[in-house]
Amino acid sequence: MMSITGNPRSPKILLLDLSDLPTKELHLIVVHCPTVSDLAIQTEKYPSHALIIACRSNNLNDLIPVLSDITLDALYIWNIGEKLNASLESWWLKTTIVHNDKQLMRHLCTKSVLCFYSEGLEHKKNGDAGVANRCLLDASHVLNYARQFV
Repeated sequence: MMSITGNPRSPKILLLDLSDLPTKELHLIVVHCPTVSDLAIQTEKYPSHALIIACRSNNLNDLIPVLSDITLDALYIWNIGEKLNASLESWWLKTTIVHNDKQLMRHLCTKSVLCFYSEGLEHKKNGDAGVANRCLLDASHVLNYARQFV
């Protein structure tokens, strides 16, 4: 069984051209990136975070060249009717296809909860109860927020 505390890191969600998503409650972990070049710059700002990237399928072709240079934790593609072909790139194994905004938000929240929870368990194991509690509180807050997307 794989350990849930494998490499705990705080989540950072980078949204490519998805400014219309309801992310106000997640403002501390979400970065809105209007362009691929902005997203690439943002990935360099958060090297110690679990990078979670989301985009619409019509942005994927522009994003693909950048993905090989990024260490990402998850990629969520909101399919808006495009034909998507599976890729042999390493990032494809970390990719989830979604079909609407509620599904995308549910996945983003769930992934964030897992990151915060893992980070909290690691801090607890290391004896840092204060930081552990903060992480677990953040996980609880995001999980509560995710309820509206079920």
